[in-house]
Amino acid sequence: MFQSVLKHESGKFLKLGLAMAAIAAAVFVLAEQTGNARFSFWLDYVFGLGAGGLALWLAWYGVRRRRYATGGGKLTGWLSAHVYIGLAAVIVTAFHAGPEFGANVHTLAFVLFLFTSASGALGLILILVIPPRIARTADGRTLDAMVQQIAEINRESRALASPLDDDANRLVRRSVQYTPVTVGFWRRLMGWYNDSFMEEAAVGMRRYAEGGGKNADIARQIVVLLARKSDLLAAARRHVQLQTVLQAWRVLHIPATLAFLAALFVHVFVVHYYW
Repeated sequence: MFQSVLKHESGKFLKLGLAMAAIAAAVFVLAEQTGNARFSFWLDYVFGLGAGGLALWLAWYGVRRRRYATGGGKLTGWLSAHVYIGLAAVIVTAFHAGPEFGANVHTLAFVLFLFTSASGALGLILILVIPPRIARTADGRTLDAMVQQIAEINRESRALASPLDDDANRLVRRSVQYTPVTVGFWRRLMGWYNDSFMEEAAVGMRRYAEGGGKNADIARQIVVLLARKSDLLAAARRHVQLQTVLQAWRVLHIPATLAFLAALFVHVFVVHYYW
C-alpha cells in the first residue's frame, strides 16, 4: 500500500505538488527581486488565499475518508493527493508567512499548521504500517473471533476443573476472571496487563499433572487450554494495542486540526478588519 499511495497513477499528485511548490517559489522570488510593495501586498493575499484554501481542502479529507471507506482505489488516490498537496501547502503557507513572526495569532496559526502537518505525516506512517501488522498478528482472525475463542476456552477450563478440589477450582476460576482483553486507554496503549493469576493457574495445574492420580489427565488438558489461551490473549491484546495507537493519533491530530482551523479563521478576521 505504501508504494500505491506514494506512486498513485504514476506519481500524478507528486508532480502536481511539485508544480505548485515550484510556481509559488518562482513567484515569491520574482516579487522579492522587483521590490514592488503593491505587487508584494497583493501577492501576499494570493498566497494567503491559496494556503487557506488548501488547508480547508486538506481538513476535508477526514470526511472523504469515511465516505470512501469501502472504495480502496478512491481512498488511495485521495490519500496520495492529501500527502503531496499537503506538502505543497506547507511551502505556500511559509511564503505567505514570510519572515514575519511574533507573539500573535498569525504566528500561532502557522505553528499549528506545521504541527498538524507533522502529525499528519506521522498518521500516514501509522496508517500504512499498522493494518498489515494487525493482519499478521491476528493470522486472519477478527478480534471478535479471538475473544469468542478465549471465552470458549474459559468455559471448557471451568467445566474440566469441576471434578478437582477447591484449590484447583479456585486457580482456574481466578485465571478466567482476571485475564481481560480490553482495559483502560493507557494500559491498552502500553500493553500493561497482569497475568499473574493465569500464570499461577498454569503452575498449579502442572503440579497436579505431575502428581499423578486420577485427575492428572484433566490437569494436563487444562494446562494445554491455558497455553492456547495465552497465545490468543497475546494476539488479541496486540490487536487492541495497535488499534489504540491509531486512536491515540486521532486524539492528537483531530484536535490539532480544529485548533488550527480556529486560529486560521481568527487570523483572517483580524487581517480583514483590523489591518
